[in-house]
Amino acid sequence: MRRPLGRFGVRGGVAVGLAILVLAAVALARLAGGGARPNEYSEGNQPASTVDPTAGDDGEVGTSPSAYPDDAAVRAAAATFTEVWLRRDLSPKEWHSRVALLATASLTESLEGADPTGVPATRMVGEPRLVLRADRYSQVAVPVDTGTVLLGLLKRGDRWLVDGVDWDRR
Repeated sequence: MRRPLGRFGVRGGVAVGLAILVLAAVALARLAGGGARPNEYSEGNQPASTVDPTAGDDGEVGTSPSAYPDDAAVRAAAATFTEVWLRRDLSPKEWHSRVALLATASLTESLEGADPTGVPATRMVGEPRLVLRADRYSQVAVPVDTGTVLLGLLKRGDRWLVDGVDWDRR
């Protein structure tokens, strides 16, 4: 009679031996507590806070959008540009020349040949609001009758010029 493992050959014996080792390792891990499931999230299972909520914020302090002395100039430039941009009564050539006085060369070039009747709004309905501000860049939201115009402005010398126009429909 042949030995029981002799039927499997050397490879089969190695495979059976490895299977026995894996099963033994799993059994030992379960006995040691490794098989326990972690607690699932539940509202009553939250860790206790170690921060006093009345202690204030000790995080990094950044500049706020209103921390610059020329914020009024940025808002004024945005309002002036928006008023001209909304002028549908101008010829395309006159509209473009007026917009060009308030815009960077890059934006002026991209608006070449634009028709003012294609502007998706007709009037401002609120004051320009600073969204993002840095020394030489600002982003301003201007509420209009059909949504919000988002302007990117760059400081060129002592003037703020519009460099990008985006429109967010309501």
